[in-house]
Amino acid sequence: MRFFQSCAWAFLLLTAIAFLASCAADDDDDDSGQNGLDDDSSPTDDDDDDNDNDDDSSPGDDDNDDNDDTTPADVLDEVDPYIGTGGLGYGYAAAYPGAKYPHGMITLNPNTTRNGFNPYQQEFSGYNYSDPQIRGFVHTQLFGVGGPAEGNLLVMPMKEKPAGDIREAMFRSAFAKETEIATPGYYSAYLDDAQTRVELAAAANSGVERFTYAAGVSPYFIVWPSYYQIDGWTYDSLIEIDAGEQAISGWIDYSGAQNKSDGYVVYYALTFSRPFTDSAVWHYGGPAEAGTSLQAPDAGAYVGFAATAEPLIVKVAISFQSVAQARANLAAQVADADFDTVWLAARAAWEEELGKIEVRGGTPRLRRMFYTALYHTHMMPSDFTEANNRYFGYDGQTHDSGSRRYYTEMSLWDTYRTYHPFLDLLDPVRAADLLQSLTDMYVQGGTVPRWAGAVRDTGSMIETPAHIVFGEAYLKGVRDFDYQTAYEGCYAQATGGSARDCLDQYINLHFLPEDQCYRGVSHITEACRADAALSKWADALGLPADAALFLERSRYYRNHFDPATGFLRPKNADGSWDTPFFPDNPFNEHYVEGDAWQYTFCAEHDLEGLSALFGSTAAMTAKLEEAFQLAADGPPGIVLPGSYYWAGNEPDIFYPYIFAQAERPDLTQKWTRWIVATKFGDGPDGLPGNDDGGTMSSWLLFTMLGFFPLNGTDIYLIGSPLFDEAVLHLPDGDLIVTATDNSPENLYVQAVRLNGELLADPWFTHDRIAAGGTLEFEMGPQPAAAAKPLGK
Repeated sequence: MRFFQSCAWAFLLLTAIAFLASCAADDDDDDSGQNGLDDDSSPTDDDDDDNDNDDDSSPGDDDNDDNDDTTPADVLDEVDPYIGTGGLGYGYAAAYPGAKYPHGMITLNPNTTRNGFNPYQQEFSGYNYSDPQIRGFVHTQLFGVGGPAEGNLLVMPMKEKPAGDIREAMFRSAFAKETEIATPGYYSAYLDDAQTRVELAAAANSGVERFTYAAGVSPYFIVWPSYYQIDGWTYDSLIEIDAGEQAISGWIDYSGAQNKSDGYVVYYALTFSRPFTDSAVWHYGGPAEAGTSLQAPDAGAYVGFAATAEPLIVKVAISFQSVAQARANLAAQVADADFDTVWLAARAAWEEELGKIEVRGGTPRLRRMFYTALYHTHMMPSDFTEANNRYFGYDGQTHDSGSRRYYTEMSLWDTYRTYHPFLDLLDPVRAADLLQSLTDMYVQGGTVPRWAGAVRDTGSMIETPAHIVFGEAYLKGVRDFDYQTAYEGCYAQATGGSARDCLDQYINLHFLPEDQCYRGVSHITEACRADAALSKWADALGLPADAALFLERSRYYRNHFDPATGFLRPKNADGSWDTPFFPDNPFNEHYVEGDAWQYTFCAEHDLEGLSALFGSTAAMTAKLEEAFQLAADGPPGIVLPGSYYWAGNEPDIFYPYIFAQAERPDLTQKWTRWIVATKFGDGPDGLPGNDDGGTMSSWLLFTMLGFFPLNGTDIYLIGSPLFDEAVLHLPDGDLIVTATDNSPENLYVQAVRLNGELLADPWFTHDRIAAGGTLEFEMGPQPAAAAKPLGK
């Protein structure tokens, strides 16, 4: 085995072995240690007690009936927030179970650990399902991303006053999984060491936390603003205790893996339902100090309370504007509300969002997968509009959002592929607000973001994915944003500046020399995709010269094709192929998060040209099917990157739908069913890789519905639906998708009717379903007759 690959595999395997060994060494028993606390009065009744009044609205409802009819009234019961919170290595999806309002700015999330052991790749979301201990509860967290990010303002209850040097090991706590409850907008767990039941409920910029201490303890409460996850850093922080107001406030100057471009400052405010009987500040790793204020990169504080049977209620809010605005967010959203009121408001908001799609048929497992995926699409981007209807912009100033909502935290290199197309269809109003937000970022920050962080572009990943987001949305009729200014920004990036890597070589050489442009194949395929989208967008805007320019450039990837090997491969400035060449090495340093197999077919915008490189459409299709067959015959690609076709990462997730473009829709149907059956599931390891802001979840949603977007266009390709019926409640009418004779065996589409008209080809355009309609599939056990290639 090649040295680089051997070392990488060995490192990950050793990490996995150490992780599993620590699991085996964990001596936690199954005793929840709840000390007789009865939750019957809580919205978290888990139906395991003597309460006969099960209203099925409980986040702990354990009714797993096989009713095949799903309606908005019970849709939250179909969501399992633990899907994607586990898995090992590259199979870790980085989902979290914490309390979140749809697209909320705040996240109330447990951060977990295994006796202080937090493997880098296993804790990106701050949480791993297999961890036996909770470090504390944080109030910001990115969802599904491939690096530790955010996790600010950790709080934690304690059963006694901290003594000696204050470190995390003093207050982290074991917890039993059976005491843990998660449902949209709500999270709860019982902390064995702290002897406290913790409950979290989220609002948009704020939340309410309920801490029920066991009888006989001395209630204390840790506030640790300087906390950060691995690969993060707190440059400075401030904490101020106001005993008279029963409040704590301050700010955190933070930088993380996805926020390294100067990071951000987040402000916070907390209020407490009980007066303080004790308080102190501390530097992490040092003893408590008298005082009510501390500014330091390692600042923390604690407060104590008199013992009482009443729960401690903590109300918290954050702001990216000021401490005063954090207090205003708290006052506007949760100050006058009790815990259950906030939780029920979050529940209602989630019911509204998840009720936009109803599915019938399928299995309980498939429905859990579907609705959890839909839930995941509302974790990011984040709505940074605060209670004053203002947001903190990319120019470092606050701005009035007017009648819109301002969104940020967009993992665009990932989300352009599936999430944004899904939003264009299901919620074009929110899609337009996202597009205007990106446009505002360009106006205020001087460039269209590549990976939109909280308050500035992080620059993460490669090329200009926002060009595809803008162009595709415009072609689909999502135009309620300043598209002229957006196009101006995209055109500027595509023709000058530094947003496109090695733009001079791209323009002048028509390829990206590996000895000048590291990982050139990956960069050129993404640049060509963006140019294809710009070409269609320019044409729709009535700019024929621009359209022609970008169309020509969208074909430059062809110059990286090596007929001798049948791959897109690195090429040097003198025209020679870079050697040695290993097309099936998923750790290949010459490609971005992939290998030659996973980039060679990244030209769905130019199927005719791609096919010509192989000599024919049939030859191209045969090579692509070889990738899937090799993947199916090989290792599952869960702990380590998948070889050939990798379902757990973005570059090749469109691959199965290329068959539908290329006269073989039956292979699309075959392989998408295989992917759903073998790479996705309803357990903690139920996503095949990082969800990346809902990207993998959106792939699953489209695939289960039976159609999929062709990026940069207004076209959808036909797949193989998994439900008997799905109703999408679109703004201008319902889209009803039905599949007759559907079953695991009847996976092949025999015919499709769109609004009563038989489709001659396995594709259709967005305008035919944008206002609703009917999409009727007839299914069978054998492939139907071959279809014509797309556009013929």
